[in-house]
Parts: sequence; structure tokens; C-alpha cells
Amino acid sequence: IQRARALADRYWLDLLEMDPLLGTEAGDERFDDRLGDPSEAGLARHELAHRSALDELATIDRTALPASDRGTMDVLEAIAHRGLAELEMVEGKLDAAAETIEKGLAVAPNDIDLHLVAGEIEVRRGKLADAEARIAKLKELKPTSPSDKARLFLLIGRWHEANTRLDDAL
Repeated sequence: IQRARALADRYWLDLLEMDPLLGTEAGDERFDDRLGDPSEAGLARHELAHRSALDELATIDRTALPASDRGTMDVLEAIAHRGLAELEMVEGKLDAAAETIEKGLAVAPNDIDLHLVAGEIEVRRGKLADAEARIAKLKELKPTSPSDKARLFLLIGRWHEANTRLDDAL
């Protein structure tokens, strides 16, 4: 139990340090004097944090944890997979990003963030039928935050634009 909780605390701190605006949104002001680092070194730090968390998580027997801690580990895993998929998208590794995001969805099948990233990957890969199904799933999940609603709107726009380009090419 202690290892799981220490991992969660350490990973949360890493996330706050790498993305100080996340901390501000969550009400944690420790890193308000900073901005995220979009440089290669910063992206490498993100990758290391996500992979290290997943590696350590793999050594923890989740079945021995109380339900609340298992839930925390599931959320941690989903966030780490989403983070890695986003980095892979930045690098243009769309197949790897799709595989990574599916690992996250296996743990958190109704996670709106994961579905939004998956939809973006599908549009970029030209898998428009998959993206259309993903959009339908997102509508079922009913995003409530303004940010999620805006991201869904943008995804629908990108899907529509890709469909229009395909129709024009035919």
C-alpha cells in the first residue's frame, strides 16, 4: 500500500512540476512561478516521468490494494499512457501513439481525455470511420467541462475537414 501511495504522490508531483498550469488549475500554487518546458529536454523529462511511473506500477500487485488505491493506480496508468501517446503524436509516431492510447483505454474505457486523443490520432491516420465512431462515443460520454467540449468541437471540425478533402479527391 505504501509503495502505491508513494508512487502516486511522486507522479503527481512530477506532473505538477512539468505542467505548472495543471497545479494552478488544481489549486496547488507551489509552481505558479514557472511555465512548462516545451524543449527537447522538457519532452524527454515528460517521457521519463511517464515511463518510470508505468515501470514502477508494473511491480505493484494491485489486487492486494484497497479499492481506492486500485482506482488511483488505474488513473495513474491512464494518465501516463495518455501522456506518452501525446508525446508520440508530437514525434509523428501515430501507430505507436494509437497503441499506447489503447492501453490507457483498456484501464479507463470511459476516460474522455483518452478518447479525445484517440480521435485525434484516428483523424491524423486517416481512419475516418474509426474517428466518427469515436466522436459518437464521446457524445455518449457527454463531456461537461468547457475545455473537453472545445476539444470535441475541434475534433469534429478536423474530422469534417478530412472527410471533405477525401470527398474532393474522389
